[in-house]
Amino acid sequence: MQEEQNRLLGAMTEFQDPALLARTLEYFISGEVRTQNVFLLMGQMAANHAGADLTWQFMKDHWDVFVKMYEKSKMLGRLIEGVCSMLVGPEYEDDVRAFFSVYPVEEAERSIAQSLERIRVNTRWLARDGALIASWLRGYYPQSDDAFMPVV
Repeated sequence: MQEEQNRLLGAMTEFQDPALLARTLEYFISGEVRTQNVFLLMGQMAANHAGADLTWQFMKDHWDVFVKMYEKSKMLGRLIEGVCSMLVGPEYEDDVRAFFSVYPVEEAERSIAQSLERIRVNTRWLARDGALIASWLRGYYPQSDDAFMPVV
């Protein structure tokens, strides 16, 4: 069933092992996954703390594949937003801006601008509240490692 397949694909975005995440990203563009699901899955993986940077790098490295996959459709903008809006840090804002200055996407200009704004908001929020949130999480999850704690 398609619904079950989508659930299983979504679960693959939750791996913590970078090697498994990398294999999953390759699978997404193998032709085995419906194109209308790829941009959603890429966004899910970008939301995974262990997958955000890897997903952004993968999208850049395979940009030609994604451009061909979505050929100037609105899905390309949704892919950009799904992946880029999960990034945190001024270095990502600079990288996203630089990438899309070299590879402009006219039909996704708004998505790019919104993603850049989201990166700025994420960065300010983490700088302001990251230590407080990490402290609160440690109070509720003292046995866990710091792998999922906000980086401040």
